[in-house]
Amino acid sequence: MRVFINYKQNAKPDHDLARELERVLTLSGYVVFRDETKLKAGDVWPERILEALSRCEVMLSLISNASMQSKWVLNEIDEAIRRHKNIIPIFLEDLQPDISFTAYRPRLGDVQHIRFNGEMPQMAELIIKALGSESRFRYHDLVARSLSSSGISDPTEVICAMLMLLRDAHVLTAAIADLHNRRTVPSIIGTRKHRTWPESFALYVLETAAMYKNNAEVNLKHNRHQEARSLALAYERTKCLSEILSSALVQWEAEVERTKKNIERLPRGNTPTSSHEGS
Repeated sequence: MRVFINYKQNAKPDHDLARELERVLTLSGYVVFRDETKLKAGDVWPERILEALSRCEVMLSLISNASMQSKWVLNEIDEAIRRHKNIIPIFLEDLQPDISFTAYRPRLGDVQHIRFNGEMPQMAELIIKALGSESRFRYHDLVARSLSSSGISDPTEVICAMLMLLRDAHVLTAAIADLHNRRTVPSIIGTRKHRTWPESFALYVLETAAMYKNNAEVNLKHNRHQEARSLALAYERTKCLSEILSSALVQWEAEVERTKKNIERLPRGNTPTSSHEGS
């Protein structure tokens, strides 16, 4: 998930908190845009900021009396609203009544906010939880609408249909590769394995799960507990997907063998070809 940090530079505690948030969220696997670290000499600032806003999924807006009087901060919020981005306001202090009335309430008065209580670890944990909710809500809503429009009540049916499509993409390609001795090909260094794209996808999911697990353990050793919990949850979900794909690939090997025998029975010159090979 891409996160845009909206804050007032050189204000306290705004600037220090923005810097710490960037560090914590980056360690937790988020792609973070903060102007001080992402803008460099020679950049056209408005263009780079608009590009970052267009690509982000969530804006974290640090709300203070200083930030609500910043033209840049307010312009970024207005642009995020115009682009229908999700915004999570983080209150650093109580706003003066006139600033709240003229700057904050017309823009974000109806948006659920987080209040900073002076404890950075607690605030970071709340933000990571809120970001996870944003991501899950977006995909839950997408899945729910699709299931409803299709008249399907059990999401498992959709997962099984997806596995069947992956099976079809894998079986013929793997059978043809085996018949041409191309699933395992000698190379200069060790052995290079030519994979179908479902096999490549399964490997990617497995490696991603291992990365999440390793990063969770590193964060735990350094007492970054909120980051460790977030990564551990990502690991469990990705591991579950990896186990489904790995088990399915094992089951599909029997179909690969049957398909190879059927292909061998075909008259010479009628052997099918496949465009699904990966490497």
